[in-house]
Amino acid sequence: MRPPRASAPVGASLFGASPDRSVARGSASEGPTSEGPTSEGPTSEGPASEGPASEGPASEGPASEGLASEGPASEASRLRRELGLDGCRVLGFIGSFYAYEGLDLLVRALPEILAAAPDVRVLMVGGGSAEAAWRAEAEQIGVADKMIFTGRVPHHKVSLYYNLVDLLVYPRHSIRLTELVTPLKPLEAMAQGKILVASNVGGHQELIRDGITGYLFAADSSHALAQRVLQALAHQEAWPAMAAAGRRFVETERNWDVSVRRYGAVYESVLRGH
Repeated sequence: MRPPRASAPVGASLFGASPDRSVARGSASEGPTSEGPTSEGPTSEGPASEGPASEGPASEGPASEGLASEGPASEASRLRRELGLDGCRVLGFIGSFYAYEGLDLLVRALPEILAAAPDVRVLMVGGGSAEAAWRAEAEQIGVADKMIFTGRVPHHKVSLYYNLVDLLVYPRHSIRLTELVTPLKPLEAMAQGKILVASNVGGHQELIRDGITGYLFAADSSHALAQRVLQALAHQEAWPAMAAAGRRFVETERNWDVSVRRYGAVYESVLRGH
């Protein structure tokens, strides 16, 4: 019997005493047991335990100075302006930059997206070993000026970057790890009432009901990703209900009580010798 996924702590920590910190950890909280290196393909690059906010103040990015006295709304407005995102619809990714995350697909999908939605920009928050390759590909196909790489940001600023994003994109490649491991990033997005577009790998299908709590597309297809993004952007009237459904899923299905009950049933079955 296959045990249930242990991603309940996301719901618990996000609704607890320090939501900003738990969100900021991103892939850091997934740890090497969930998304760490394996011998398969891009996952051998290193542990996914480097969260987007693992660096100190030196990497706080363009909004790191002069914001301490501002409120959240004015701080977000200032950050949006400094990043050149005023008047733009923003696709985003917040996490560690490893090849299996599939952001190369987003780079390749961007020309098709921009042809139909020229106001779209991509916000990439975090860092990792695949960043140089993604930047180079963006330069090669002529979309580098439509993408903003912020570097890693401190924990207490990550929620601001989430608030700048209209659609969070999780285009993971289909490999053994992504088919079997349930990630935390989509749960974090849903817990904050964000809309997400994700590849239909097994880990995502455990969390996302297509068209209900998010949008799924055929893994490893940049065209499918572009079409799904454009569909989502064309039907923003559906977003409030989708955001509420995603938040409700995290609150009711991915909390400590539910997780403990599920694991209890598994352990009882083992003890009975079944």
